[in-house]
Amino acid sequence: MIIRKMLGDSKARMFCILFTLKLSTLLGYIVGTKLFSEVLVVQVVLMGFAAGMFIYMSVSDIVPEEMEGENVVLKYLVFAAGVVIMMASSLAEGEGHHHH
Repeated sequence: MIIRKMLGDSKARMFCILFTLKLSTLLGYIVGTKLFSEVLVVQVVLMGFAAGMFIYMSVSDIVPEEMEGENVVLKYLVFAAGVVIMMASSLAEGEGHHHH
């Protein structure tokens, strides 16, 4: 909704700008990891930035639109369950993954 207000109601214009933003984030990550492949801290920061950008886009634009209308409580519960499942799978993967 925030992005739609900034860009206007033209879906084609909004799609083009969002596609460009997401593509530039992906390209920036790829170029950054190639340039700084030996520097782990930079890789972590770049991945965090890219992930944060996608999360921001989802939470600020897509989620509010989807939470309108009928079954709002059910929609929030399913969204929260998805977040919990992703966090649990991330934690479970981390416990079984050890470097020596």
